[in-house]
Amino acid sequence: MNDAISIGFEFSNRKETPSFSQWYTVSIRNEGWRSLLKLSHVRLLAPNIHECFLFYRDIIGLEVRYGDETTPFAEFATGDVSFALEPPMADAPAEALARTKPFSGRDQVALVFRVENVDDVYEALRTKGVPFVRPPHDTPEWGHRVAYLRDPAGHVIELNQGI
Repeated sequence: MNDAISIGFEFSNRKETPSFSQWYTVSIRNEGWRSLLKLSHVRLLAPNIHECFLFYRDIIGLEVRYGDETTPFAEFATGDVSFALEPPMADAPAEALARTKPFSGRDQVALVFRVENVDDVYEALRTKGVPFVRPPHDTPEWGHRVAYLRDPAGHVIELNQGI
């Protein structure tokens, strides 16, 4: 039997839902489990989805896979991992998120784009009027050259390249 399935059965016999730390502790001990975790997509919840759509399509230059500036959902082609926008949820998933303890910091997610040359992309976006939170700089401890900006909904975007 697959180890990941046995983990699921182990927890399904409990009366209460396991905490994140319980789930994480078991999953990191199981080498087979990690190979099943493949990031398939990133979905940003944006109250101003139409403005964000135009930003990612027209300013950042992403190819639209689905939707347009009038639809309540849009998806962009970004390689192996799908990137989508939708309005914040107002149903059960949002209620579940509201019950969790939030992080203490302002930003809880960053969208990271790997580029060939951070400085070139920085200059191209600046000429389109995009304000940057931090211009290109090296982070030797991570082995990257990075620059930071925000989308119209306030999400952090990192542009990076290896150094």
